[in-house]
Amino acid sequence: MHAVVVGARGFLGSALAAGLERASAQVSPITRGEPALVDDVLSPALRTAEVVFCVATSVTPGTAERFPERADRDLADFTRLVAALGALGTNPTVVLAGSADCYDRAAEPPFTERTPLRPGTAYSRCKLEMEKVLRAAPGVRPVVARLASLYGPGHRTDPGHGVIAHWLTAVAQGERLRQIGDDDITRDFVYVDDVVDALLRISRHTGDLPFALNIGSGDPVSLGRLRREVEDVTGVRSAVDRSPSREFDRRTILLDVGLAEDVLGWRPVTTFTEGLRRTWKAVQEG
Repeated sequence: MHAVVVGARGFLGSALAAGLERASAQVSPITRGEPALVDDVLSPALRTAEVVFCVATSVTPGTAERFPERADRDLADFTRLVAALGALGTNPTVVLAGSADCYDRAAEPPFTERTPLRPGTAYSRCKLEMEKVLRAAPGVRPVVARLASLYGPGHRTDPGHGVIAHWLTAVAQGERLRQIGDDDITRDFVYVDDVVDALLRISRHTGDLPFALNIGSGDPVSLGRLRREVEDVTGVRSAVDRSPSREFDRRTILLDVGLAEDVLGWRPVTTFTEGLRRTWKAVQEG
């Protein structure tokens, strides 16, 4: 299989490229230095790709609120890429890394793929518009992996994203933890290796696939629980600076991953405690 990873230097992209190589796939990385399109002409690697993973992004949920033009640029780039892939006549599978934040905030968790979609942030609006572009595109086999909150070794402490990476780095540096929102704010944290496994299963699937699949842990982790688990794993009780939730923050994100299990035979296998231990070890090792 020839797979292209658009965004191969990012957190998920680099882990995915490594996973594909371990699975003996031919992998072509697409990065900002070697873009997918130059003057609307596809990179040579994309012209022969059987599977194209679109995991690149220039924004986080936090930065998209401050710089919505960056999200608009991501959408425009994705739209041009999908159009060019569809014009090839080879019907490649295009897998978009979507977001669990696209689900209606008024809906009762856990969210299934049938839960109404209603984005409430610049980031989720961009992701949902990408989904619409992909669903309408002729000449490609479209799949959206709606991802919960990724974490794991190698996750950078980007502004406005990745509380686990931020907190473990703060502990390692002897700094205070910064907590945004109260202890009951709840997220679905999914370990990066489990996400890579799901994406590999999508790429190998030869039958019909649903347009969207939830990829998460199904395990609700509140900020209060996260803080306690960080203390247990690191052996350090850190001081905490608290601030109110931001306007775009949700109280709860929790995914139902039953459809991915039915279709792909996939379930997350990394417990939250074990994933946190591995991530802490990586932070300590630098």
